[in-house]
Amino acid sequence: MTPDARTPEDHAPAAALGRAPTEAEKAARREFETQFVEGARCHGWFAMRRGLGRAIHDLCWPDPSPRRLRRPFGGRERLGQACEGIADLYRELDEKKPRLRRRGAAAEIERVQLEIPHRLGRLRTLWGKQRRTAPLTVLAAELAAALPAGAEPILFGSLACEEPWPQYADVDLGLLLGESVMSQPRLIRQTIKAYRRNLSRLIAIDPVHHHGPFVLTPLDWGLYGEAYLPLAVLRLATTLKPKAFKIEATLIGDRLEVLRAISRLHEGVQRLFEDPRHLADRYLAKSISSMVLLVPALYCGATGRPVDKRASFDLIKGEMDEAAVAALEAVERFRLDWRATLFPPRLIRWLAGPLAPVLGRNLNRWPDAVLGRRLDDLKPGIELIFQAVREGLETQKPAPKDAPS
Repeated sequence: MTPDARTPEDHAPAAALGRAPTEAEKAARREFETQFVEGARCHGWFAMRRGLGRAIHDLCWPDPSPRRLRRPFGGRERLGQACEGIADLYRELDEKKPRLRRRGAAAEIERVQLEIPHRLGRLRTLWGKQRRTAPLTVLAAELAAALPAGAEPILFGSLACEEPWPQYADVDLGLLLGESVMSQPRLIRQTIKAYRRNLSRLIAIDPVHHHGPFVLTPLDWGLYGEAYLPLAVLRLATTLKPKAFKIEATLIGDRLEVLRAISRLHEGVQRLFEDPRHLADRYLAKSISSMVLLVPALYCGATGRPVDKRASFDLIKGEMDEAAVAALEAVERFRLDWRATLFPPRLIRWLAGPLAPVLGRNLNRWPDAVLGRRLDDLKPGIELIFQAVREGLETQKPAPKDAPS
């Protein structure tokens, strides 16, 4: 029977027609319900996987809100309970990993070999030539020594490259946690405490640091989406322990997550621009510019070309109009000319211990009127950048990849 020939009774549920459903109807309903549940479970699984990494991040990085300032991490008992919960959630997610399905007969699962080299020898020499980056040598050594086997610390971004570093450069640290760590609450706790002990050293380098470690677990490598951290970025990183890190990753398409990230960034920038006081706030001014400069890399990821931030600038400029390119270059100059950071005294930073990020953040809330005016002048151009990205996403179509189900 063709669709046009069906009667209203054919569209109605069996129960509404006062009869028992046929076996075919039962099978169709079971298939629909199975697909719905599997789809919801899949999206929920990815959300919980990201929440797992976020939980470790939050335990490593203090919440600077006033209501939690006295005990930003909770007490010792709470940390132990949290680590037990993380290990339990990891085991549960590991048992319920989604399967990969192919999009089209020609699609194949894309597995790639990732190697993160150990390049600290040359970098230590370069760090030591600048007063601001000199503490990185101690930070790298202390963090590598304190972490358990199976927890691999890495450094990526500008400071992992052999190039001149601007005052603006972030200290981008990652924690690659293995099965042996994620399955044992004791080792999760050791990892978190090791990171906390080095926060005062991190703030000595970057007082306006605005994020904790990027966390990856075995659950990420099996279904790797590059919205969180492109593999191109990891290939330019360096391990802090004296050996290379090697692993196989299975890539999946995550365009939707990248689009959501771009949308969240735009909304966040718009909210911060609503209050002029935010623009003169050194900490938030750096956060705004950091968010804008992340957009090109996200755009490249959404169009199927995940690259590191530096390479993304050249790619996106070739696809933007002159006004948007000029706006992006103006934000780049803002980054290169950055001299607004206030550094807390060494003794106070040492006394602050794991609360040093809160100290650095609050110190850099001291307003800078010139900085605020300069950032306000960039506002129309920043809107042009987001507009150009939206237009580009409407015309660029990424190549199909496998999707989880």
